[in-house]
Amino acid sequence: MKSEEKLQFNNDAIAAIATASGQGGIGIVRISGAGAQAILQKVFRPFGAAEIDENGEMLSHRVYYGKIIGSHGEILDRAIGIYMAGPKSYTGEDVAELQCHGGSKLLQAVLKLVLQSGARLATPGEFTMRAFLNGKLDLTQAEAVADVIDAKTEVSLSLSQAQLGGALSQQFADIEQDLLDLIASIEVGIDFPEDEDALSTEFAELGLQKLMTRLDEILQGARTGRIYREGLRCVLLGEVNVGKSSLFNALLDQERAIVTDIAGTTRDTIEEYIDLDGIPLQLIDTAGLRETDEKVEALGIERSRKQAEAAQLLLLLIDGSRALSEESKALLYEYQTAEPLVVLTKADLPQEKGLEKELLQFVSQEKICAISAQNGTGMQELKELIKKSSVGVDKPREGLINNIRHEQALFEVRHMLEDAYTALMSGMSIDLLGIDLMNAYQKLGEITGKTAGEEVINNIFSKFCLGK
Repeated sequence: MKSEEKLQFNNDAIAAIATASGQGGIGIVRISGAGAQAILQKVFRPFGAAEIDENGEMLSHRVYYGKIIGSHGEILDRAIGIYMAGPKSYTGEDVAELQCHGGSKLLQAVLKLVLQSGARLATPGEFTMRAFLNGKLDLTQAEAVADVIDAKTEVSLSLSQAQLGGALSQQFADIEQDLLDLIASIEVGIDFPEDEDALSTEFAELGLQKLMTRLDEILQGARTGRIYREGLRCVLLGEVNVGKSSLFNALLDQERAIVTDIAGTTRDTIEEYIDLDGIPLQLIDTAGLRETDEKVEALGIERSRKQAEAAQLLLLLIDGSRALSEESKALLYEYQTAEPLVVLTKADLPQEKGLEKELLQFVSQEKICAISAQNGTGMQELKELIKKSSVGVDKPREGLINNIRHEQALFEVRHMLEDAYTALMSGMSIDLLGIDLMNAYQKLGEITGKTAGEEVINNIFSKFCLGK
């Protein structure tokens, strides 16, 4: 099913501010749809003897310098005006842009003028939705537009750019083609059972195995892809005065949290993002865990435990310069199933003998790292351990899926193929495989948008900001 058959829209002119809110050197008001050129020429006048066509209209894909004229003939700003005739534009429609100074009041005034001149305010994501519906992007590429904008690290940006360029689309296209080939061979066997292209049980088995293996390979990278896209919640946990805030500051490379010798200094959680070799790592410093009657500290400890429950990665800090306390031992027991990384702090001081050996009853040796936030000992090793524990040591490859929607759809496709394979191995006729394979094809098409319904499409674009 084609996208335009699923979601209808009229080609009316829409407009919005396409640059981020706030002050800036340049701001852009974008117009798309029927009448975009007429609206542009109504509010914008090029300076001098600008090149125009025989009808007195601005030429497509030319940059014009001129002035924006207000509703009373006043000059709102000197600006750049651009007209791009469809389909050679972002949306596939006629598109116009006014690039003026980036003051928020000025941009609002220019947008108001454009709306008064015949456009309506675009809904969130409507420009990209029109690009999708006009075949300029598929759904995975459209989602990548938002990911490129929201990228937190160079690695996440690179992966999003690869998705925007079609890296995911090509993977899914190859799987779709293999599915269609299997379906076509089944239909040949039904209509022409003696045809040499008719599918045999052996080839159906091999075809399904190949597809399931390919899906398994893609799904294996899903968690890594999501971490690079969304980040990783990393919680620092431990008893009081163990060095959580010192480690927090050392990882940030700034004095963000207050550090003193007084136990219980941190009373609330503190959160910051760092770029850990391409991973957007959300560091969360917490209040030290201990029994207390002090009301404010008790509230901080309660928040610490809630943060630990929501953590994707837990750093359990233990003072390496003294014997394992009963409090730390209790934490090791309590959070053992979370498989924390155990960080032995204060490595600049004489270390407690036998401590690491004692810890091995709770965690494996490769999950223990000794550090000193004071002199930097072990900090690089800790960073490498965090990366290895979360995404592995290999560089991320292009085409990683990083979206829970894609992952869920692929999981369902994989389940459908497995059901078909099980039925085939149990003696089911090849003729009946076509139904399962066509269902799998339809589900796979939801990812790229070929078979996605209106509700799915609207939900995706509603999460975009205005002007995108």
